[in-house]
Amino acid sequence: RRPAQPPPQRYEPEPPPRREPRPRREPRQRSANPMHIPGLGCLKGCLFMIVLLVVAGVLVWNLTPLPEWWAQGQSFWNSVEDLFKDLGNLIDGASN
Repeated sequence: RRPAQPPPQRYEPEPPPRREPRPRREPRQRSANPMHIPGLGCLKGCLFMIVLLVVAGVLVWNLTPLPEWWAQGQSFWNSVEDLFKDLGNLIDGASN
């Protein structure tokens, strides 16, 4: 007869040691603003930059000769536009 084989041994890992509970934290300090809106910091920054750009544009427009340059540019482009219209009318008149 064969001797009876012992049952196979199973090795189970030891359970991890229990953690101690965390110490209780103090509650967070509330801000002066009772209603917190996420992303408001970015929005305020963007709006502030837009206001700065508008103010800078108004100052540049009023304190530099930019309006005169603008008027000269408009008159130049109006002249160019009139020239092309005249050329188009000349070509249309010559083809008839």
